[in-house]
Amino acid sequence: MNGLYHQHRALSYSCVSLGWLNGVTQYWSRNLSIYREFSRLALVFGYITSLVMRVAISAFGEYFRRIRNHVDKYVITKHYYQLMPLSLATVQDFSFRL
Repeated sequence: MNGLYHQHRALSYSCVSLGWLNGVTQYWSRNLSIYREFSRLALVFGYITSLVMRVAISAFGEYFRRIRNHVDKYVITKHYYQLMPLSLATVQDFSFRL
């Protein structure tokens, strides 16, 4: 008798949860315009957030690229404590020889 009673309780709980889900779906179907507006708002918010993140990532990428290029503009000479500008270290001879 005890086993049947517990089985019946579990069955009644599942019916209650399905009834609650049914009530929620009926509520949203009745208020579909509110649901549409909420979905539209969530879509716009997601788009704006995505756009802001893309701009932020792009800005930080540009910032770090500038720092890296600034650091890379110097070369260590044979004296380890002296730095030479890269433009002087890589002078190319463009004179034509006949």
